[in-house]
Amino acid sequence: MHVADDAFIADRILWRASKHGLPADDTFAFGNHPESVDVSIATVCSELDTGDLVLVFGREHDRWTVLGTRMAVTNFDSSVHVCSYSQIVNLTRAEPLEKKLVMQFVSVELRDGTAFNVWGPPGSQFFGLWNILLGLSRMSHGSGYG
Repeated sequence: MHVADDAFIADRILWRASKHGLPADDTFAFGNHPESVDVSIATVCSELDTGDLVLVFGREHDRWTVLGTRMAVTNFDSSVHVCSYSQIVNLTRAEPLEKKLVMQFVSVELRDGTAFNVWGPPGSQFFGLWNILLGLSRMSHGSGYG
């Protein structure tokens, strides 16, 4: 992927986020987050091929998800999970559908059969994250984004 591709994808992430009223509350453009959290995220992501870090969901050191231009990284319950958008084959709710406004996890299934949860702040921010992930996976599979 080239720098121009990263810039295009970063713009698409921010554009889609704006359609969901993001950034807001517990969602920030990377670099506009409390510095200590940005440093924690950058440290975890430094050895990964995330591309440019674009959007951060979360406000704590131990629970966050970041969308980069090449992959998503989620950190919660002392575990870090990484997924390249091109490897995502399915996104589903991870919790029983009781109350949509309290959902915090979307289940991600990858091409190799691996599955794990991605955390997001509950409410509209969570559904924004889910929608952005869906669009990024479709775009990486050639289905367009927008």
